[in-house]
Amino acid sequence: MSLGGGGETGIDVEFRHVTRRFGSLTAIDAVDLHVRKGEFLCLLGPASCGKTTSLRLMAGFEQPDEGVVLLGGRDARDIPPYARAVTTTLLRPGLFPHMTVLDNVEYVLRQRRLPRAERHARAREALELVHLPGFEDCRPSVLTDRQRQRVSLARALALHPRVLLLDEPFEGLHRRLRAELQVELRSIQEQLGMTLVTALRDPEDALSTGDRVAVMSGGRVEQLDEPGVVYDHPRTAFVAEYVGETNFLTAEVTEAGHGRLVAKVGEDLVVRALDDGARVGDEITIGIRSGRMVASRDRTARAACAAAGVNCALAEVVSRTYLDDSIQIVARLARGPHVVVRERRAVAEPELHSVVPGDTITVSWDESAPHVCGRSRDTAA
Repeated sequence: MSLGGGGETGIDVEFRHVTRRFGSLTAIDAVDLHVRKGEFLCLLGPASCGKTTSLRLMAGFEQPDEGVVLLGGRDARDIPPYARAVTTTLLRPGLFPHMTVLDNVEYVLRQRRLPRAERHARAREALELVHLPGFEDCRPSVLTDRQRQRVSLARALALHPRVLLLDEPFEGLHRRLRAELQVELRSIQEQLGMTLVTALRDPEDALSTGDRVAVMSGGRVEQLDEPGVVYDHPRTAFVAEYVGETNFLTAEVTEAGHGRLVAKVGEDLVVRALDDGARVGDEITIGIRSGRMVASRDRTARAACAAAGVNCALAEVVSRTYLDDSIQIVARLARGPHVVVRERRAVAEPELHSVVPGDTITVSWDESAPHVCGRSRDTAA
């Protein structure tokens, strides 16, 4: 199956300062975004963040009020949706019940007035790709929900899109089915060399499938990076909180230079972290993932923590719960905020399984765990 090229630029889709308004609502606000040829890009964010509007702009169902959308380096303003090598589909079944599976897949090809032989060949090829050979003569009513989803995907693939747009493809699926669909989409995308853009709400889905993730909020792209960078080095507090549970500490930078900083949180806690942009006197927001913190009930660790006071704090246990294969402890730092510590049960200190509210523990982390996700300059500097 040939999907064509992505233009000389190597960019299939590009937004240049794109804004889209609906009355007084700004759905997309001066967005700059590019989708590389052959990549799997996930648009991630809550409801009404602009991700679905972004897909509609790519497909040509909406036009920007400001800025320009480029397809393969060409201004898409005058390219109607049917003439774009871009296909949008919902994997929530919307099949014609009176038609066979093959007829459902062929339907979009008949609308394009393709010859009968080519329609048959494309439809059968698409059904092979989604692992449904032999189902051509079945009616949708005898299929499982998962099989009907595959037919919907086959219908989109039969159009030979250069760019496939999927809006919430994993919504409503059980965890196992979501994992299966993620693997299938990735396999098809790599097999065809196709560019795939998905709109997702669940960070886990985006981080586990995308080559890159664009985190959106309020019509803007907060961060566009590879999944590991988005998770480990979020640029804003919104990204840090949305893509994974994060503890936030407000601190003042006391030392900075050579890619490191030292900051003071309250009166007692000192945080040492990796950072290139800090200056002495900055007030910063530091984020530390719950999974990067380590809790201990060991007395020796408590004594060492009290003596060091760097990337380590005494804390009072508020609650202990179990989540899947992890133990989660909510604790209040001494004269500080509450933090959430989450550790795998298999590696957590055994004594942690018996802590109760009111117990004293130590909470620590290494200097690579904190990330600066907000800063304000000292106005006196």
